[in-house]
Amino acid sequence: MRHILNAIRRMRFGVITLIIQDGIVIQIDQTEKTRLDYSQSLEQEGSGI
Repeated sequence: MRHILNAIRRMRFGVITLIIQDGIVIQIDQTEKTRLDYSQSLEQEGSGI
């Protein structure tokens, strides 16, 4: 349980998947997302990505 809580606390955006076998967590997969904020640069340049 400690590993699951640590994964949740460290992540800002993303997905945590628990692999469970016979009622026991055997694996934790983490996919972290990075959000890019282009709103200010688009307003300055006047164009898209």
